[in-house]
Amino acid sequence: MKCTTGLSAHQFAELTQWISQSKPLHTIPAILGVAGSLQATLTYLRHNLPQAAIGELLGVSQPTVSRAVKARPELVTRALDGYLITAEEVAPG
Repeated sequence: MKCTTGLSAHQFAELTQWISQSKPLHTIPAILGVAGSLQATLTYLRHNLPQAAIGELLGVSQPTVSRAVKARPELVTRALDGYLITAEEVAPG
């Protein structure tokens, strides 16, 4: 999990739970569910792999990965909102 998504299993579970309780702007592919969609999205964002390759790893089609990636980023951004800082907030040096 850490290698593909950048999150520990505990962090991934917490984020999955938070997203499960939120309202996405786009439909989550049922075949992947929340956890699979999150895994596809984080893998895509972290490694910039082709969606077809991620689909092959997860046992789904490229269009399914595309729908998952479309549905997740806004929720990941909202979930991390309190943790992310802007360039202006970084201490000099």
